Formats: sequence, structure tokens, C-alpha cells
Amino acid sequence: MQVFAADLNDPSSFTGALESVDGVFIYADLDDPEGLCAAFVAATVRHVVLLSSSSVTHPGAAEDFNGSRFIRVERAIAASGLDYTFLRPGGFASNAARWSWGVRGDSAVPLPYPDAVQVPIHEHDIADVAITALTHQALIEYLES
Repeated sequence: MQVFAADLNDPSSFTGALESVDGVFIYADLDDPEGLCAAFVAATVRHVVLLSSSSVTHPGAAEDFNGSRFIRVERAIAASGLDYTFLRPGGFASNAARWSWGVRGDSAVPLPYPDAVQVPIHEHDIADVAITALTHQALIEYLES
């Protein structure tokens, strides 16, 4: 197994790491998503799985801090011609750890929006979906050959 150091904000750092790679999983915190997509295309990557955010589906997402940065990366990937899967989870289950101090101290979690409903998703479930997205097409092609 080879190990490569790569920087999402330096697309040229991916050159060696992308050799013979069909699919990649990335997070959307990028300075130059178009440059990274160009590196993927040049390396003949076929599928990109992006950990995006449900914030892109909210009204005003293009003006929102989170929404705008994820939309920017989604648009770059969609325009690149690569096959893609955008994972758009809401709150991560691990974020609930921030509530532990309130539960331990007051046995309550103070919320600024008490009527808000949250459905946290476990990170392992997100990973399972990402793996399925990355391997599904390869499995189909293997079975068809």
C-alpha cells in the first residue's frame, strides 16, 4: 500500500495519489474546487463522492456561510463532467457531545429553539452510504463482465 500526502487546496499535490483511482471521497471545504475537479478529470477519476451539507437545500443557501461554500463545490463537480454523488446529511450524531455539559450539570439541554426538531445521523451511516456510492458502479461493471 502506498501513502500520499495531498492538500485539498493544492490540486497538483494529488497527481501521484490519483494514479489508477476510479473514485474519490472528499469534503467540501475547498479554496479551488474547479482546480481539484480538473485534477480529477486529468487523472481519469470517474466518480466523486462529496460530503456536502443539507444546508444547500435551505432557502437562502447561496447567501448562507455553510450553504454557499457547499453549493460552490457541488456546482464545480457537476460542471466538471465527472459522475458524482452528493451526500447532504444534517446534524452529525457526534455533535450531541456538545450537550453533555448541560445533561451532567442541569439534567437538561438548553436550546435556543426549543421547538426545533433535529434528527442527527451517525457518522458510520454516512460512511456506509459513501462506500456504497463509491463501489456500486464498479460492482455492477464487474458483475456484467
